[in-house]
Amino acid sequence: MVHRLLVHWRDARGDGALPTLDAVLKRNLGDIGPSIFVLRVADGEGEPAFESVGDSFADELPSDLTGQPVAAVPAGTLLHRPWAVTTRFSPKRSR
Repeated sequence: MVHRLLVHWRDARGDGALPTLDAVLKRNLGDIGPSIFVLRVADGEGEPAFESVGDSFADELPSDLTGQPVAAVPAGTLLHRPWAVTTRFSPKRSR
């Protein structure tokens, strides 16, 4: 799936050096679209929040997580796995 997303990324960049995330996500991503989630971090501060969550995650989630912080993801779900790994290895920031 990562390779197929990379192909879309390369196509979206056209003659430019780097495509915007919107340029990639506006493309017809086919069957990988429902399996993609996008996190946004405001100025590198605070907890990332979901900008979008693909439909393939919907069955495990109690509600749409768009706009919600990653802490809102229920433990034990497929969407929780990448976040659980990153928090295990990320240094804690002082507040």
